Amino acid sequence: MPYTHAFFATQKVRSLQSAREVVPVLTDLVKPTSVIDVGCATGTWLSVFRKLGVENVLGIDGAWVGHDLLEIPREQFIEHDLTQPLQLGRQFDLALSLEVAEHLPESAAENFVDTLTRLAPVVAFSAAIPFQGGNHHVNEQWQSYWADKFKQRDY
Repeated sequence: MPYTHAFFATQKVRSLQSAREVVPVLTDLVKPTSVIDVGCATGTWLSVFRKLGVENVLGIDGAWVGHDLLEIPREQFIEHDLTQPLQLGRQFDLALSLEVAEHLPESAAENFVDTLTRLAPVVAFSAAIPFQGGNHHVNEQWQSYWADKFKQRDY
Protein backbone atom coordinates (compact mmCIF):
# COMPACT_ATOMS: atom_id res chain seq x y z
CA MET A 1 0.00 0.00 0.00
CA PRO A 2 1.47 3.39 -1.00
CA TYR A 3 0.05 5.23 2.04
CA THR A 4 2.51 4.70 4.88
CA HIS A 5 3.18 6.53 8.15
CA ALA A 6 6.01 8.33 6.35
CA PHE A 7 3.63 9.41 3.56
CA PHE A 8 1.16 10.87 6.05
CA ALA A 9 3.92 12.58 8.07
CA THR A 10 5.16 14.38 4.95
CA GLN A 11 1.65 15.18 3.77
CA LYS A 12 0.69 16.59 7.18
CA VAL A 13 3.23 19.43 7.10
CA ARG A 14 2.19 20.70 3.68
CA SER A 15 -1.47 20.18 4.42
CA LEU A 16 -1.32 22.18 7.66
CA GLN A 17 0.30 25.13 5.90
CA SER A 18 -2.46 25.17 3.28
CA ALA A 19 -5.26 24.65 5.79
CA ARG A 20 -4.13 27.56 7.95
CA GLU A 21 -4.46 29.84 4.91
CA VAL A 22 -7.60 28.45 3.28
CA VAL A 23 -9.84 27.37 6.18
CA PRO A 24 -10.38 30.94 7.50
CA VAL A 25 -11.46 32.00 3.99
CA LEU A 26 -13.87 29.05 3.68
CA THR A 27 -15.21 29.76 7.16
CA ASP A 28 -15.87 33.40 6.27
CA LEU A 29 -17.55 32.49 2.97
CA VAL A 30 -19.65 29.51 4.01
CA LYS A 31 -20.00 30.01 7.78
CA PRO A 32 -20.23 26.25 8.31
CA THR A 33 -21.34 24.68 11.54
CA SER A 34 -20.58 21.22 10.14
CA VAL A 35 -17.82 20.04 7.79
CA ILE A 36 -17.04 16.65 6.25
CA ASP A 37 -13.69 15.90 4.63
CA VAL A 38 -13.85 12.98 2.20
CA GLY A 39 -10.31 11.71 1.85
CA CYS A 40 -9.20 13.51 5.01
CA ALA A 41 -5.98 11.53 5.56
CA THR A 42 -5.09 12.35 9.18
CA GLY A 43 -7.74 15.08 9.50
CA THR A 44 -5.38 18.06 9.33
CA TRP A 45 -7.89 20.36 7.61
CA LEU A 46 -10.63 19.36 10.03
CA SER A 47 -8.33 20.08 12.96
CA VAL A 48 -8.00 23.67 11.72
CA PHE A 49 -11.79 23.98 11.39
CA ARG A 50 -12.06 22.75 14.98
CA LYS A 51 -9.56 25.39 16.13
CA LEU A 52 -11.80 28.00 14.51
CA GLY A 53 -14.84 26.73 16.45
CA VAL A 54 -16.42 24.22 14.05
CA GLU A 55 -16.74 21.20 16.34
CA ASN A 56 -19.16 19.19 14.16
CA VAL A 57 -16.66 17.60 11.77
CA LEU A 58 -16.30 14.18 10.21
CA GLY A 59 -13.34 12.73 8.37
CA ILE A 60 -13.62 9.88 5.89
CA ASP A 61 -10.70 7.87 4.54
CA GLY A 62 -9.44 4.35 4.00
CA ALA A 63 -8.30 1.81 6.53
CA TRP A 64 -4.64 2.69 5.87
CA VAL A 65 -4.87 5.84 8.00
CA GLY A 66 -3.36 4.90 11.35
CA HIS A 67 -5.61 5.97 14.20
CA ASP A 68 -2.52 7.05 16.12
CA LEU A 69 -1.94 9.70 13.43
CA LEU A 70 -5.41 11.27 13.56
CA GLU A 71 -5.56 14.97 14.39
CA ILE A 72 -9.27 14.78 15.13
CA PRO A 73 -11.04 12.68 17.76
CA ARG A 74 -11.31 9.03 16.71
CA GLU A 75 -15.11 9.19 16.92
CA GLN A 76 -15.04 11.88 14.20
CA PHE A 77 -13.37 9.53 11.70
CA ILE A 78 -14.93 6.78 9.59
CA GLU A 79 -13.01 4.25 7.52
CA HIS A 80 -14.54 3.85 4.09
CA ASP A 81 -13.46 2.66 0.64
CA LEU A 82 -13.71 5.89 -1.35
CA THR A 83 -14.26 3.98 -4.60
CA GLN A 84 -17.68 3.03 -3.20
CA PRO A 85 -20.71 5.31 -2.63
CA LEU A 86 -21.01 6.71 0.88
CA GLN A 87 -24.44 6.99 2.49
CA LEU A 88 -24.50 8.70 5.87
CA GLY A 89 -28.16 9.76 6.00
CA ARG A 90 -27.27 13.36 6.77
CA GLN A 91 -25.83 16.50 5.24
CA PHE A 92 -23.11 18.92 6.28
CA ASP A 93 -22.77 22.63 5.54
CA LEU A 94 -19.49 22.06 3.69
CA ALA A 95 -17.84 19.05 2.09
CA LEU A 96 -14.11 19.02 1.36
CA SER A 97 -12.26 16.74 -0.99
CA LEU A 98 -8.80 18.05 -1.66
CA GLU A 99 -6.28 16.17 -3.80
CA VAL A 100 -8.14 12.88 -3.40
CA ALA A 101 -9.95 12.08 -6.65
CA GLU A 102 -6.73 11.46 -8.59
CA HIS A 103 -6.02 8.55 -6.24
CA LEU A 104 -9.23 6.79 -7.28
CA PRO A 105 -9.71 4.91 -10.55
CA GLU A 106 -11.66 6.75 -13.24
CA SER A 107 -14.39 4.12 -12.88
CA ALA A 108 -15.12 5.58 -9.40
CA ALA A 109 -15.40 9.23 -10.52
CA GLU A 110 -19.18 9.37 -11.00
CA ASN A 111 -19.93 7.74 -7.64
CA PHE A 112 -17.36 9.95 -5.93
CA VAL A 113 -18.90 13.19 -7.22
CA ASP A 114 -22.39 11.85 -6.39
CA THR A 115 -21.22 11.22 -2.84
CA LEU A 116 -19.79 14.71 -2.44
CA THR A 117 -22.87 16.48 -3.80
CA ARG A 118 -25.19 14.42 -1.59
CA LEU A 119 -23.18 15.35 1.50
CA ALA A 120 -23.33 19.15 1.31
CA PRO A 121 -24.74 22.09 -0.63
CA VAL A 122 -21.20 23.51 -0.88
CA VAL A 123 -18.22 21.41 -2.00
CA ALA A 124 -14.59 22.57 -1.89
CA PHE A 125 -12.80 20.30 -4.35
CA SER A 126 -9.41 19.98 -5.97
CA ALA A 127 -7.64 17.18 -7.79
CA ALA A 128 -4.32 16.71 -9.55
CA ILE A 129 -4.07 17.64 -13.21
CA PRO A 130 -2.41 15.53 -15.93
CA PHE A 131 1.37 15.24 -15.63
CA GLN A 132 1.34 16.61 -12.06
CA GLY A 133 2.57 13.30 -10.75
CA GLY A 134 2.41 12.07 -7.20
CA ASN A 135 2.03 9.06 -4.99
CA HIS A 136 -0.49 6.59 -6.50
CA HIS A 137 -2.05 9.09 -8.95
CA VAL A 138 -4.18 6.91 -11.21
CA ASN A 139 -6.72 9.46 -12.48
CA GLU A 140 -5.17 12.85 -13.14
CA GLN A 141 -7.68 14.96 -15.09
CA TRP A 142 -8.02 18.56 -16.27
CA GLN A 143 -10.30 20.78 -14.20
CA SER A 144 -12.95 20.74 -16.95
CA TYR A 145 -13.40 16.98 -16.45
CA TRP A 146 -14.41 17.48 -12.82
CA ALA A 147 -16.29 20.73 -13.49
CA ASP A 148 -18.49 18.88 -16.02
CA LYS A 149 -19.30 16.18 -13.47
CA PHE A 150 -20.30 18.76 -10.85
CA LYS A 151 -22.27 20.77 -13.43
CA GLN A 152 -24.28 17.64 -14.33
CA ARG A 153 -25.41 17.69 -10.69
CA ASP A 154 -26.27 21.42 -10.74
CA TYR A 155 -23.14 22.46 -8.82
